Amino acid sequence: FGKITRVDEEGLHFKVPFMQSKTFMEIREKTYIFAKTEEMDTTMEVSTKVMQSIKIELTVQASIADPEKLYKAFNTKYEQRFIRPRAKEVVQATIAKYTIEEFVSKSDIINADIADDFLSYGLVVSNVSIVNHDFSDEYERAIEQKKIAEQAVERAKAEQQKVLIEYENKVKIAELELKEKEIRAKANAVESQSLSKQLLQK
Repeated sequence: FGKITRVDEEGLHFKVPFMQSKTFMEIREKTYIFAKTEEMDTTMEVSTKVMQSIKIELTVQASIADPEKLYKAFNTKYEQRFIRPRAKEVVQATIAKYTIEEFVSKSDIINADIADDFLSYGLVVSNVSIVNHDFSDEYERAIEQKKIAEQAVERAKAEQQKVLIEYENKVKIAELELKEKEIRAKANAVESQSLSKQLLQK
């Protein structure tokens, strides 16, 4: 009459005709895919800390540890009523704390958050994987402009370094020329001092 009387595992079991019914639940690990397939598109679209949009393809591997708790909360429609919407909420809440550059490295945090949330309803999560992500066109353009700007800065630094080296080389050449002139002047002075009238007459 709608009351759960017992939970049976595999094997031979009996029920009271007309009074009892059976509901089957697969407790083995299952992979829930959040991606674009031929049947449907369950790709997640989430926003980062600075409201940049990301499309994410995600897989969640989970198994049922407490079928009675899960059944009482969501009947057999736990995938549509709980797993899919709740996974989206957790991913969005987690990614909203970080910038677009940081989120890729936060899969372990997403994994832990989903695992904690699912466990409260009798589901054990073994793994959460971000299999693909696609940034918005605006972000792609911003990244491209940033790279162009960085390349321009590097070129300017290289040009500046080149000019500095050329200047240093000119200074060194000038110093060498000055030393050469000083040596010549000293040599001329010594030579002129050694030329006496007697030596010239001789």
